[in-house]
Amino acid sequence: MKSSNCFPYLFLSLLLSLLGANAYAHDIAVENADGVTIYYNYINDGAELGVTNKDDDQTEIGIGVLTPSYSGTVNIPETVTYMDKTIRVTSIGESAFSGCSITSVTIPNSVTSIGNFAFSHCTNLTSLSIPDGVTSIGDGSFSYCMGLTSLSIPNSVTSIGVDAFYLCTSLTSIIVDSDNTCYDSRDNCNALIETATNTLLTGCQKTTIPNTVTSIGDRAFLGCKGLGSLTIPNSVTSIGENAFVSCLELTSVTIPNSVTSIGDNAFYQCEVLTSVISQMENPCAINYSCFEYGAFENATLYVPQGTISKYNSTDYWYYFDNIVEGEPTGIEKASLSQMKIEAGDGFINVSGIADGQQIAIYQTDGRQVATASAHNGTASVATGIDKGSTAIVKIGNRAVKVVMQ
Repeated sequence: MKSSNCFPYLFLSLLLSLLGANAYAHDIAVENADGVTIYYNYINDGAELGVTNKDDDQTEIGIGVLTPSYSGTVNIPETVTYMDKTIRVTSIGESAFSGCSITSVTIPNSVTSIGNFAFSHCTNLTSLSIPDGVTSIGDGSFSYCMGLTSLSIPNSVTSIGVDAFYLCTSLTSIIVDSDNTCYDSRDNCNALIETATNTLLTGCQKTTIPNTVTSIGDRAFLGCKGLGSLTIPNSVTSIGENAFVSCLELTSVTIPNSVTSIGDNAFYQCEVLTSVISQMENPCAINYSCFEYGAFENATLYVPQGTISKYNSTDYWYYFDNIVEGEPTGIEKASLSQMKIEAGDGFINVSGIADGQQIAIYQTDGRQVATASAHNGTASVATGIDKGSTAIVKIGNRAVKVVMQ
């Protein structure tokens, strides 16, 4: 089976590579009362100032990440007086704090825009207050802020760029002001939702997906820590690319019947996933990279009654080695743990099952080739399937793939 090396970092890398050196130059440097020097560019024909980093000849230590200009606590003033002229600070420019070891930052109410990658890779930043007055948050502006635990979006924000909170893996609280008309965190869900489209853009380990959300956006939960189990509500029709990629603690996911599309890599690198409960009566096709190879091999896929043949003939659900009709129960898990299947010389032998249990053997095209009933806890079935070919063994509500030896 193939595994995917496709990761969602390409988009950010391309954007970062487009940032020219001039984005890093500064026009003036002014020392605050606390002794911290902040670097600025003149904007809007010199009428306003935007915060930037030190200069354009700094060493690039990563994609779009320069040698840090700031560290510790930074308090951005509302106005700056320079050469007897007082000017308002209205923006934080592209990559202004990118890669800096700042632990906290105060943004004044005068700021209206936060530029692309402004705080990218600020891994020591744990909390952030975005003031009223900010209307736009740029692409990747807080990407890789892996220490950020809480996020508050004011009612003034009308535009949030692509991957603005990409890989903020430690988030536990996401709150959007209730008066914001473009974004929301409805029902105290701990998520960032685009109101007009009902798309969940950013989630966290404490997110409860509301049953009014219709789409889970690309990379919405990427790398999310502490996400153990997940139930997607039946309002959701689409799950975006890389939506839950690298959720390393995710063990169980329930996909509702309303879902009609699941993007590439949606659950890729969810390495401890043991249970996928699909309620889709008519499964949509998925890419082979939708789930980790280990999930296809080790997780159990639970499907609605009477739909195993659909899953076994739909890309790439048939990659799952273990498919069971119905939802998991403790009794079922206990009984299945005693079962053993052996396949060889044209026969399939099943042991550890109840007397009278019906066994059915199918080819991978869904054609039934043999049946049998268990006696004294075992059943032996002549299949006529060639050595090296795959057979599907259906035992009650469970379907297991085996290779004929």
